[in-house]
Amino acid sequence: MATFSAFNTLLDQVLREPDLSGSVCRLCAGLCWPLRGVVILFGVLGAAALSFYVDRTKRFTEVVKASMVLTALALIAFSLVSQLQQQRAVVAVVCSLLGLFGNSAYPVAMELCVECSYPVGEATSTGIIVMSGQVQGVLYVVLLQALTTRITEAPLSTCQGDDLSWTVSMLVLAGLFCLFACCFVVFFHTPYRRVEAEEEDASSSSPLLADQPLNRDQTLNRDQTHSS
Repeated sequence: MATFSAFNTLLDQVLREPDLSGSVCRLCAGLCWPLRGVVILFGVLGAAALSFYVDRTKRFTEVVKASMVLTALALIAFSLVSQLQQQRAVVAVVCSLLGLFGNSAYPVAMELCVECSYPVGEATSTGIIVMSGQVQGVLYVVLLQALTTRITEAPLSTCQGDDLSWTVSMLVLAGLFCLFACCFVVFFHTPYRRVEAEEEDASSSSPLLADQPLNRDQTLNRDQTHSS
């Protein structure tokens, strides 16, 4: 969550293309807002597919781990192609992959959080995750802005603010996400406490249903069966 918060916040600045003539300030052909729409669209489509799959299989951990690995690869690709000028199609494809692999896993990750923190309330566990992600996102933004370097090849640019290179910042962001993804894949193992509790409740209620007395219609049906 922190990674995508920083990504959405800094997308405009990362895709800024310095104009060496010093006359205009261009942004990747004004595609920043459409790119956000692409990320959201593919995230919604992926979330629908993953939610259907997880609802049938209950493989929360496996889905989240696979999504984090694929998101790490997509983020590495974005850190490389985002610095290429006039590569709009490539940037759009990589952003769609980021939305498909990253945003789609968000609801599944929230469900996994609830499963591993049960019997803590859902609002409490997800609220802590959201607040933690927002705080980390702010720290990421500050860190990544501090790692930018000024583009000396464009001294006459009249863009608002400085012309900055985000190559190091994006590589650091990708590296941090890869580190966290590797730690999560290797070390995170948890039982599904809420699923187990629901199964125990269902199994404990089954004998009680079996011991309940038969009603009048059930008694008549049983007598008719015996008489025949």
